[in-house]
Amino acid sequence: MQTAESAEKKIEFLESNPVTKTMDAVKNRRYVLLSGQAMNPTIRTVEGLERVAAGLRDFGLAG
Repeated sequence: MQTAESAEKKIEFLESNPVTKTMDAVKNRRYVLLSGQAMNPTIRTVEGLERVAAGLRDFGLAG
């Protein structure tokens, strides 16, 4: 049984919440999807950082 919300549900919340839907990243759908493991303080944090960096480059926000 999976207990975590899906990315789709989290994005739906961000895009419908009166506060978060006004954020630049949400308005421009700049989402970098990470697994829960990539966000835990372990060796997988490196993978998460690499994915965030790649996402920022893809959005033209980093060199």
